[in-house]
Amino acid sequence: MAAAQKIRVFVCDDSQEMRRLLELQLGEDERFELVGHAGRPEACLGGVTRCAPHVVLLDHGVMPGTEWGQFVRELRRAAPAARLVLYSGLPRTVLAREAQEHQLDGFLEKGQSAAELREGVAALAGDDTGTA
Repeated sequence: MAAAQKIRVFVCDDSQEMRRLLELQLGEDERFELVGHAGRPEACLGGVTRCAPHVVLLDHGVMPGTEWGQFVRELRRAAPAARLVLYSGLPRTVLAREAQEHQLDGFLEKGQSAAELREGVAALAGDDTGTA
């Protein structure tokens, strides 16, 4: 990929306000393109399939409970090249454990500054986008 290509991000979060906030925070930086967002599992899967993002930010609220692991596996099949990133307000130790348990590519904590969020997404995007 060309070095100037934007990092394509898809947001899966059950909170409309959080989806809008992420749209604004990522939109402030020309490195990012928010290619879609959804608040329900089916819409997330469909959107990720259609949009071919580099990074998918996932909140637990999209698929609470025991079906979370199955949802992550379905996302991985839908977008095998995408970095799947847990994005939640849970404690850091819980996020790390969840990310490892479900073989996610990383995690980011809600509540960090917009600059920290953008740097975290860029770092997790890695070489696949020509940005690292």
